[in-house]
Amino acid sequence: MDPLSSAASVIAVIQLAGSIAKLCGGYIQDVKDARDQIFSLQQAITGLQGTLQDLHKLLQDKGRPLPTSSRLVSNIADCLSDLGALEAKLDLGKAKKLMSKVGFRTLKWPLKRAELEGVIQSLEKYKSSFILSLQVDQTSLMVGVAGNTDRINQNLDLAKLEGVMEAGFDSFSDRDEVQCLPGTRTQLLSQIMEWVTSPSQKCIFWLKGMAGTGKSTISRTVARSLKDTNHLGASFFFKRGEGDRENAKKFFPTLTRQLIFGIPELRPSVQEALDKDPEILSKSLREQFEKLLLQPLLNLDQVGREPQTQTVIIVIDALDECEHEQDVRNIIRLLPLLQKAKAVCLRIFLTSRPELPISLGFSEIAEREYQDLALHEIPEQVTEHDIHLFLQDRFAQINNNRGIYHDWPGDDIIQKNR
Repeated sequence: MDPLSSAASVIAVIQLAGSIAKLCGGYIQDVKDARDQIFSLQQAITGLQGTLQDLHKLLQDKGRPLPTSSRLVSNIADCLSDLGALEAKLDLGKAKKLMSKVGFRTLKWPLKRAELEGVIQSLEKYKSSFILSLQVDQTSLMVGVAGNTDRINQNLDLAKLEGVMEAGFDSFSDRDEVQCLPGTRTQLLSQIMEWVTSPSQKCIFWLKGMAGTGKSTISRTVARSLKDTNHLGASFFFKRGEGDRENAKKFFPTLTRQLIFGIPELRPSVQEALDKDPEILSKSLREQFEKLLLQPLLNLDQVGREPQTQTVIIVIDALDECEHEQDVRNIIRLLPLLQKAKAVCLRIFLTSRPELPISLGFSEIAEREYQDLALHEIPEQVTEHDIHLFLQDRFAQINNNRGIYHDWPGDDIIQKNR
C-alpha cells in the first residue's frame, strides 16, 4: 500500500476513534458506577487519536518517501478492526433501543474490568507502534537521509532493540502510582534539582532508604520534573515479580532505546552494533553497555557533535529489586564510564535500599563518582512536617468522598495522632 492509501486508512481509524470517544462521553453521563473505567478508556482512545493525527500529517507529505510509516499497513488494519469491534460493544444508540422498554436508566457499562484492561493494553501497544514509526521517520527527515530508501532500511531497523516498555516512569502499568504531595519533600527535591543543573556535580546521585521511605514516589516526582524541563533521557523502574522489570537482561537496551529519541544522532551507531552482532541482547551486561550505549556516545565525539549545554539524566529506581546481586554490582561499576563521552553530559539518579550488593558496588568505584543521601537520616522535624501535610490531604479526600462534616477530623487530632 502506498503512503496515500496508508493516510486514507489512518483517517478511517481517527474517525472511528473519535466516535468511540463520544460513546464514552455518553456512558460517563449515565453510568455512574463505572466512571473511572470509562475515563480510562476515553483517555486511551484520545491519546491514540492524537498520535494518529500526527502520523496522518506526516503521511500526507507526497514529496518524501516514508519507509517506516508507510509500512504500517498491517497495524493500521488490525487497529481499525479492533476499534470496530469495540464500537459495536459500546454503541449507545443500539443500547438505548434495547433498553427502551425498561427505561434508559438500566443502561450498564458493557466491559468487565479485566476485558477493559486488555482493550487499553492493546490500544497502548498500537499507540507505541505508531509513535515509534512517527519518531523514526521524523528523525530520518531531519538528518536528511529520507531520500535514500535503501540506506533508511539499513539504519532504521531498531525493532531488534527490544526494551521493557513497562519500566518507564510514565508507563501504563504504573498509572496509579503516586508522586510526592505538593509541599512535601521540598528540601530534598530542591537538592536533587540543584545536582541536575550544576555543572560541577558528581556523575551519580544515590538516594538510599529503608523500605517504605518513599524512594519510588520521589523517583517518579523527579522523573516528571526532569521530563517537564527536558532533562530526562531515560528511566528504568525495577520491580520484583514483574517479568523483565526484575532483572537486568534488557536494562541497557531499554535505556538506549529511550535515549535515541532525545539524541537521534545515536541511531546509526546503535544500528551498526545490532547489525554486527544480532545476538547482542543475549550477551553480558558489559558487552551490551559498551556496544549499545557507551560506544555510540563516544562516536558522537568523533563526528564532531557540539557538546550539549543541557545535562541529560537517567533515572534508575529500586536497583535493589534486580534479582541477581552480581548484575547490580556490575551496573554500578559500568555507569561512571558514561563520563567518557564529552558530546553529551549524562548523569544518573539512582535509588535503592542500602543493601549489601549495592553498598559493595559503590565501594568499588571512586567516591568522586557519586554522592549519596540517606532518607532515614533526614531531620525528624522535616519528616513530621511532610507527614502532617500527607495526613491533612488524605483526611480531606475521605471527608470529600464521604461527606462527613467540615474540617473533620480537625488539625488538633492530626497533630496528636501523627
